[in-house]
Parts: sequence; structure tokens; C-alpha cells
Amino acid sequence: MSNLNDIINQQREEIAQLRTQLAKANERVKELEQDVLEEIENRDSREEWLDKLSSEISRYFCVDIGEHSSANNPWLEAFEAIPEGTLNKFAIEKKVEALDWLRSNTSIDMHMAIAMNLYAEQLRKEQE
Repeated sequence: MSNLNDIINQQREEIAQLRTQLAKANERVKELEQDVLEEIENRDSREEWLDKLSSEISRYFCVDIGEHSSANNPWLEAFEAIPEGTLNKFAIEKKVEALDWLRSNTSIDMHMAIAMNLYAEQLRKEQE
């Protein structure tokens, strides 16, 4: 009889362990489901942002980028519609603005001011 009780107790312990493992697995599944939902939300947000950006690029450069389809990617069409050098000009413009801001809003010595002026002039020439 004790042998049967031992077997029953072992089975109960094994069932308890399996229930614990199942509870942990279910908790992990909930975490992963939440991660998937967050990623879907992030993807949707990125796609919405890309749609707005590509629409603005299309409008700004007066280019038809089309609709999403298996044969067309309007995000790529918008990127390709940007004239070569435009992004570089924008980056240079922002550098010049930053230098101008630094010169007028920080205390710098004369040598640094001269160096910043020369650099800003060089950037402006590259912009042309």
C-alpha cells in the first residue's frame, strides 16, 4: 500500500511541477503577446510617419509618388524624388545655423570666433 501511496505522491508532485511550468509558460506567452502588440503599434506609427513624410516630399517637389502596391513603394519614390545634394545642403545649412547660434549665444575667444567664421564661410561656399 505504501508503494501505491509513493507512486500517487510522485505523480502529484510531478503534476504540481508541470502546473508551475505551465503557469510560467503562460506568463511568458502573455509577455510575448504584449511585445508583439507593441511592435505592431510601433510599425503602424512608423508607417504613418513615412506616409506623411513621403506625401510632404511629393508635394514639395511636385512629384507623383503613387500609392502602395506590389509594383510601387511610395516611400522609395519619395526618397528618389529628392534631388541629389538636397540632403547635404540641408545638413550644411543646419551646421551654419549652429555655428551662428554658438557665436551669438556663447562666450568664445577671438581665435575661436575667427575659426568659426572661416568654417561657416567654407560651409556656405559648399552650399552654393
